[in-house]
Amino acid sequence: CFAYGQTGSGKTYTMHGASTKGDSRGIMVRSVERLLEGIQQRAGASASYSVSCSFLQLYQENATDCLSRGCASLRVREGDGGRVHVEGLRHEPIASLADATRLIATASSNRVVAATSSNVESSRSHAVFTLQVTAELQGGDGGGGVEGAEGVVKSLRTTSLHLVDLAGSERQKDSNASGKQLKEACSINKSLSALGNVISALSGTSSNRTHVPYRDSKLTMLLRDALGGEARTAVIATVSPLERCFAETLSTLHFAQRAKMVKNLIAPMPATVIQRTPPRAPPLPPHLLRSQPGSALHDTQQQLQQLQQLQQLQQLQQAQIDAALMPPPPPRSSSMAAAAAARYQQLLYAGHPPAPDELPDVRPEDMPEVLRKLQLLVVRNGSDVHLAPPSSTS
Repeated sequence: CFAYGQTGSGKTYTMHGASTKGDSRGIMVRSVERLLEGIQQRAGASASYSVSCSFLQLYQENATDCLSRGCASLRVREGDGGRVHVEGLRHEPIASLADATRLIATASSNRVVAATSSNVESSRSHAVFTLQVTAELQGGDGGGGVEGAEGVVKSLRTTSLHLVDLAGSERQKDSNASGKQLKEACSINKSLSALGNVISALSGTSSNRTHVPYRDSKLTMLLRDALGGEARTAVIATVSPLERCFAETLSTLHFAQRAKMVKNLIAPMPATVIQRTPPRAPPLPPHLLRSQPGSALHDTQQQLQQLQQLQQLQQLQQAQIDAALMPPPPPRSSSMAAAAAARYQQLLYAGHPPAPDELPDVRPEDMPEVLRKLQLLVVRNGSDVHLAPPSSTS
């Protein structure tokens, strides 16, 4: 939900209100109140809720945290899945309406305002108040936790509510702004123009219907999911009754008309399974809990021990059967070793390195026997090769 209109038309009064009590409460306080009431009605054994908030202002295209005094400019980034987030933005938990009103008052005091000829307290920045609700549900359908073969399923659902108080558009001839205020007005009008271009592209009234210029402004980047995503968006158009503001009033109404033409596809957010609790076994009767001789529990323990011993005996018997069925290794043949030694002797007489396929096939365990029979002593005289016979000690 965001309030749009010219400066001095009542946007800040509508969103913040003049007081935190009574009929003069703003939409921010009323929204928190209704949200907490709904959570209190829905919370139970099968669902738990938590609420946090953040308050951001965009001043001359610089994002700052209004909940932290003297905060430096923050970076607006696009993360995984196209989600836009602000690095270092402070999120405060809300447990009661008093917490929310205190945080809204603190943020409002840190917002940039200035006096102009059109408005005594003119907001010079866009304010984005975000409520984030996280629900931890039991059961895959969001209902109660149902125990089955796979146990209780716990899931998370997260949603956000953006309440935006836009800075008002203004004309220099009406506000008589100069210097710093003129620079602020130019930045405000530029970001509002980018917002108008996004609305025109989404509504189909723009000449370029294939491209939505979200990146033209940080304001449109932050509100991208709310403007053209799967969200419900409400626009509050504020106008001034003064005759000299007729042009701005007409422009505001044209903007609201284009915004009504935007069609968002509302879809429920998928739940994220965070925990799957195993099913709990039913408690044993008291007479089974007493492990005494003659009791049912004692007899069951003895049966389990006997079953374990039987399984170990079966494993031992199976190992013995496998060992008996395994074929023994072939005996070493002295004739095979002698034939291999003779083949090596012929290869040495050939006078050239043998090819791999010419080598005899000798098992590793027969190689010591072949070497013992070979026992070659090579004496080279020119190109002749003499083989000495094996010694008697071999």
